[in-house]
Amino acid sequence: MPLDPAALSQALGPDAADGLQTLHTTLCRREAPAFQRAARSGDELVVACTQESRLFLELNEQTEGARPVQERPIRFVNIRETGGWSRDAARATPKIAALLAAAQLPETTPVGTVSYRSAGRVLVIGTAERATRAAALLGDGLDTSLLLSAAGGRLPQERALPVHEGRVVSVTGWLGRFDVEWESANPIDLDLCTRCNACVEACPEQAIDFS
Repeated sequence: MPLDPAALSQALGPDAADGLQTLHTTLCRREAPAFQRAARSGDELVVACTQESRLFLELNEQTEGARPVQERPIRFVNIRETGGWSRDAARATPKIAALLAAAQLPETTPVGTVSYRSAGRVLVIGTAERATRAAALLGDGLDTSLLLSAAGGRLPQERALPVHEGRVVSVTGWLGRFDVEWESANPIDLDLCTRCNACVEACPEQAIDFS
């Protein structure tokens, strides 16, 4: 596995490249004292070998003056199978440097989780044509409702789904437990409308049209 300490040091920078001044070939065997010296320094340790992680942990535990892993964890990263052992190993220096840099990043803060259970209800928000097309794809297995977010467009004559119209104010919650608020400017309740068009013909002021 060809390694270029100078190139790795340049790629990682002075803060992250400490320890790359010497190229080791058998750090887990006859050169183990080099690891023990690093362990006694108290600095953060990144070991670029996962196969011998148990051995290095035991060495750290047996090294007098080395901090226990409970106080100073040792991070292990695999640069051999993921970059160094291949036909392109000589060109893998950037990838190896990236793996070493990623191993030195701070621990991420755990993301909060929520439990959910879907009851099979889905709300499709969009224009009349696009919302009805999406509902047709979902309707065979889900309880689907439509919220038309823009005026205009044609709805099917058959009232197979609940239909609402309005401007979305807020969407909160998560899958299985969500709330949607909207403001409607349409005096006609689309969920009650049968698309018979009688109101269009009957309105004396011609105030109702298809839109």
